[in-house]
Amino acid sequence: MTNETSFSHADSQGVQSLWRHVRFEDDCPTLSRFAGELVRPVVGRSIMIAQVHMDPFCIEESAVTRAETIIVGCDGTMQALVEDDTVTLAPGEVLILPAGTRYSFRSGAAPCTRLDVLSPPDVEIIEEGLHQEHAQHGFE
Repeated sequence: MTNETSFSHADSQGVQSLWRHVRFEDDCPTLSRFAGELVRPVVGRSIMIAQVHMDPFCIEESAVTRAETIIVGCDGTMQALVEDDTVTLAPGEVLILPAGTRYSFRSGAAPCTRLDVLSPPDVEIIEEGLHQEHAQHGFE
């Protein structure tokens, strides 16, 4: 369950903020962009974090970052193809990708999870979340 309460002070533009306590599995929409991949985004005003789970032998197709992106390995390992280089992302390791960087991921024989932090938020992921949520409730 998500809790929202007024934050104790206004930001630099005088806008009162709300703080939230969010549980990925309970409170976030679950998106599926590719077979074997689940994405749970949390969106703030100027930043977004997404928990990305990949089943074994999942391939996330090549994409280009729209925003500066930091990717943190959480569980298991995965291969990341960044531009023309391949690196293994293990728990506790971090990739920092500037906007405009081509990347893709591939999981191995075990499932894996990572956190993607984007600033600014990726509007396409937000729109896909709204679309999938509306579809679940019979709206199209």
